[in-house]
Amino acid sequence: MTVGGLTKEDIKTMFKDTVDAMREGFEMCLKEIKYLPERVEAVEKKVGITTKRKGTSAQNTTPPPKPTLEPGID
Repeated sequence: MTVGGLTKEDIKTMFKDTVDAMREGFEMCLKEIKYLPERVEAVEKKVGITTKRKGTSAQNTTPPPKPTLEPGID
């Protein structure tokens, strides 16, 4: 039996290939997430951020300084 010119085996192969590609992509994402803290730390060192985080970053963020207008600058 064929569907749109594809056999059952063709369809199974296509689904398997799709699942394999998704699995590979997901594994790549997990590896990137694993290395993210090291990369953040490297960037922090490069830009001079020295505070150590305790807990989530959302708990330790300070609001950016409010812009100040200098006299004579519009």
